[in-house]
Amino acid sequence: MASSFGSGTEGFSKIAVYIIIVFLSLAMYNVFELTFIIWGTFKRHAGLYFWSFLGASWGIPFYCAGFLVKYFAPSSLGYLAATLIAFGWVAMVTGQSLVLWSRLHLVLRNRVRLKMILWMILVDAFLCHGAIIPMIYGSFSNSPEPWVQPYSIMEKIQVTVFFIQEIIISSFYIIETVKLMKLERTMGNGKASRRLMNHLIFVNFVIILLDITILGLEYADQYQYQTSYKAFVYSTKLKLEFTILNRLVEMTTGNKDLSSGPRSRTHHTHNRTGIALDTYISDAGVKPVGDVSYKAYAMGGEEGSSSEQTNRAPIRRDNAVMMTTEIMVHREDRNDDEGRSIGRKSSVSSTMGQAKTFDGGNLSKSSSELHLASRGY
Repeated sequence: MASSFGSGTEGFSKIAVYIIIVFLSLAMYNVFELTFIIWGTFKRHAGLYFWSFLGASWGIPFYCAGFLVKYFAPSSLGYLAATLIAFGWVAMVTGQSLVLWSRLHLVLRNRVRLKMILWMILVDAFLCHGAIIPMIYGSFSNSPEPWVQPYSIMEKIQVTVFFIQEIIISSFYIIETVKLMKLERTMGNGKASRRLMNHLIFVNFVIILLDITILGLEYADQYQYQTSYKAFVYSTKLKLEFTILNRLVEMTTGNKDLSSGPRSRTHHTHNRTGIALDTYISDAGVKPVGDVSYKAYAMGGEEGSSSEQTNRAPIRRDNAVMMTTEIMVHREDRNDDEGRSIGRKSSVSSTMGQAKTFDGGNLSKSSSELHLASRGY
């Protein structure tokens, strides 16, 4: 009978037993550490991100406990082992996919794709978990033989399906992060955000490599090693994802308050860096006559202090201007009591509401350029 069925460690070497215990123990330790990190980090204990993370973390101890009962407890507790394994497996595997999905919107803005990925997670969970769980109970029944071959086939299928699922989610993180890195270079932002994005890409590559090792053990028919190693891998991935996803939240929202909702924002955003706003007037000595049209535009700038930005002329960069707005200023004259004419500037009378791309050309001598120097997000 296959070693994946029934209770006990019959047919296992002492080294195999020790390896199983080591992997399960390391997984339990990681969960213990993650629990303190979660409750000490989250400001609000609500939302999909919080609950999926908590569920994925605490599914691991149930999963580990099920295999400890399976291998080292009497066979009469077989159905208890099956229940613990099934519950922990669902929370651990699908819960981790939901953790990744709950923060995917920070780099992927396409709502249709986000919904498609969510449906993929739910459908895979229904099909794979639904097919395997009855076989888990069948392996502890009085007649486990009919379940051996179907279980062997479905086990490989479900490991492959969940592997492809995590490849897809991690690939979206990598692809969309590369796009953001290109935008960062165009905007001229600092090294901190680029370093974070490189870290995000690296973490997702590590996650893919760890999933490959699980797949390799499964196709090598090393079930006893694969199941215990899987608990260790998923606990390690959670620790990696927790750090990088929270830093991604901080970067994209511009604040350090950890929001647990999948799409929520804090009401008060604390900007990490100031934004210097400088005004330049060419030929200021020339007095404009009549109505004057001013063009104001926003563009990404180099890192530096506000004083450095003020003491130098605006730097024209291709594709750097993001938006321009035309402002009309009206001038009128009035006479005082002695008959002298006094010029008076009125306030801005109107603004053009529609933003448009500005190429920097056709600036009149009396035009003003409003330069927005942005440092970071």
